[in-house]
Amino acid sequence: MRTELKTKAVWRAGVIAVCVFAFAGSTGGQTESLPEETQKPLADSGTSGEANSTGKGGRQLLVVVGAAGEPRYGETFNRWCEQWLVQAAEADIAASSISGMVGDALPKDQLVARLGELAADETLEELWVVLIGHGTFDGKVARFNLAGPDITADEFFDLIGKREKLSVVVNCTSSSSPFISANKNRNCLIATATRDGFEQDFCHFGGFFVDAVVNPDNDLDKDRQVSLLEAFIAAGKATDAFYETEKRLATEHALIEDNGDGLGTPAAWFKGIRLSVDIKDQKPADGLRSNQVFFSRGRVERELSVEQRAERDRLEVEIESLRRRKNRMDEDDYYSQLESVLLQLARLYFPASGPDKQ
Repeated sequence: MRTELKTKAVWRAGVIAVCVFAFAGSTGGQTESLPEETQKPLADSGTSGEANSTGKGGRQLLVVVGAAGEPRYGETFNRWCEQWLVQAAEADIAASSISGMVGDALPKDQLVARLGELAADETLEELWVVLIGHGTFDGKVARFNLAGPDITADEFFDLIGKREKLSVVVNCTSSSSPFISANKNRNCLIATATRDGFEQDFCHFGGFFVDAVVNPDNDLDKDRQVSLLEAFIAAGKATDAFYETEKRLATEHALIEDNGDGLGTPAAWFKGIRLSVDIKDQKPADGLRSNQVFFSRGRVERELSVEQRAERDRLEVEIESLRRRKNRMDEDDYYSQLESVLLQLARLYFPASGPDKQ
């Protein structure tokens, strides 16, 4: 009887997992999605989905273009900036940029004012900040180079670190990794072009990242959208391939940090969307939270309310926690807890006809 019950529980959890992962992606490996016409719309939960991003609320993108130094870099940086702005419009994200003097206002003054304004906006659900240009590091202080006074990593996070809601920072500059350790805000996810402050040459990562963030070929878990993690993995691997093709010594190695440990993880450590290396401590590894964030959201993601999205994220973190503890748990207890969480996740997507109502 015990074996029979366990088999039924495992079967039921497996069926639920297939449904949930096919419609919403997963914290696990790659999956095949169902044809779009077979997907069921979410039932009305009484709360709206994405807020209108043209005003307060919704999502915002700020692209900051630093000092070019040379005309060839300026052309590249401006092209990347324009690409971000176009893609933001297509993704229904309100966007703005800072790239030079406005009247008497220096770029740093504009950046400080704009970040302060965005950080204080409590209605803003999600903020993306992209830094394009060059950076420097003197062994102690990392800076993003602007026309006029530069901004240091600490100054930058003194501003954006005040936000309580989600922020995403993509630092495409040389010497960018010290920005990871300067970030003390657990709700701020960050990707950098370099793995330390002494990688000081021009970085190609930014160009690969802006391409990757909306490229459907990078949808590893087949949930019809590209996550921050998936874009990072694609851009990191494209950067590595560039140096291999050019037969040049790689002078940049990108990192992503989303678990609050201030360390960061390289793209090469991921197999699919899961880490392929063993993490000794019990803290959730980098990659989980960044795989829950999407620049261009798919249909199902857009139909989720802010509250539903937060609950989905919480349940996925719980699933990952269970997986990490599996080898130390009784098998029946593991599957029982996993089934409970998967049922909650299934009800989130199918509230009117959840598995418990079959």
